[in-house]
Amino acid sequence: MVVLVANGNMHAGHDLNGRGEASDERVRATATHLFAELGYDAVSTQMIADAADVAPDTVTDRHGGRRGLYLATFEQIAQRIGEHLDKVGEDFTPDAEGLFRMMDRYLHLCLEHPEVPKLWFHRWMSDASDVTGVEEEVGAPAQRTALAFFTQAIDPALDPEATMWTLVWAVHAYMLSGYPDASSHRRPPDDPETLQRFRRHLHRLTRLMVTS
Repeated sequence: MVVLVANGNMHAGHDLNGRGEASDERVRATATHLFAELGYDAVSTQMIADAADVAPDTVTDRHGGRRGLYLATFEQIAQRIGEHLDKVGEDFTPDAEGLFRMMDRYLHLCLEHPEVPKLWFHRWMSDASDVTGVEEEVGAPAQRTALAFFTQAIDPALDPEATMWTLVWAVHAYMLSGYPDASSHRRPPDDPETLQRFRRHLHRLTRLMVTS
């Protein structure tokens, strides 16, 4: 918290220059939300500044503008996915139960941080094509680790990479669309009944792919 009273310009918890810790966090959170909802190409530094209620110079000088914030967003995603895979490794077993735990935890991660599937979806649709290295530095290490788990558990007749992506795509699509009901109205992914239904389907789909 910023607590300064100088010339009557500053008040407890308020930083008019956008240079306090709270302001920095607000800028990062705002940028992440905008990138996830609109995509990098549709977001400008000015838009981030306006939404975070700071000067554009603050976004540029303290955060490297929209590019710096975009890269920082994916660094945070890499950390969260790394933590997820570390937990998977603690109790992974090469069977259906091991994959259930792995996918349940990934689904939980996406529910807690819906920006994760949204940001990857934008990149898969060629958003931010001028920002290179994200797949190599963020996606590839996690993919290799996850693929090693899948390779241990699935039927040897199956393609491990295709199998892994089938389940990841299912989670991402569910997070983006939920379940359309009989009237094609979207039931959100965090709806308890809808979530339970999807988890049952995900488990049954996973069981079809394992060796035992």
